[in-house]
Amino acid sequence: MKKLHALATAALAIVLGGCAGIYPGAVPEAQRSAIRTVAVASGLGPQLHGISIGTTVFQNRSWKADVAAWAVDASVVDHVATALQGAGRYTVVRLPPDGTVFDEAELPDAVLNAARQQGADTLVAVEPSPSDNHPFYAAGFGLFERSFLGSAKRCAYGMYVVTVTDLATRRRLAFEWVHGGPCNMGTDDDVPFRPSFAEYSAEEQALIRQRVEKRLRESLTSTLENLALVARPASSS
Repeated sequence: MKKLHALATAALAIVLGGCAGIYPGAVPEAQRSAIRTVAVASGLGPQLHGISIGTTVFQNRSWKADVAAWAVDASVVDHVATALQGAGRYTVVRLPPDGTVFDEAELPDAVLNAARQQGADTLVAVEPSPSDNHPFYAAGFGLFERSFLGSAKRCAYGMYVVTVTDLATRRRLAFEWVHGGPCNMGTDDDVPFRPSFAEYSAEEQALIRQRVEKRLRESLTSTLENLALVARPASSS
């Protein structure tokens, strides 16, 4: 089983990296130093996933909800663009999301063309992507619960990949999965897991939105650091 997991992960890495066989990690310095204008796009989509994994498969529950009003992709674009601008190395343009859910295998032509029309030479895109290392999480974003014998842990999460594409050649320079895994940024045990999104109060729905946005911001910052597009903060001694 572990061998199958490794093969699946390697296969997805080849799909994401293209024919060049790029693996996750930093943009090579030679390509990074040539970047001048970066377009930022996000296509996580409008769907919130609720997933609860129980002690046995018979206790598993899941639901989906359209939260287009949250404008998650617009928030993601703004956060990534602000982080890149803070690096002080790039001119950054934001591509307004139109509701398109990106396919991690190939970005839409409309997005690539829009980036070039804005004068960008490089596209940084946030794309929903499953991971064989985290099979219970749906690609995109949501609320996840894992329970065992009456004890439960919950987190708001993002499950995505950030890709860096050279627009002249349409070749991917680098990519990185969400830093550390979808629930690496912390737990949200104070958020209950209900049978459907409609059963949450308006206040609880607002809390879920707040936590999803917070977890996405935190993980995106770390993922951009792993790609070497922004500097890691100096460690205090």
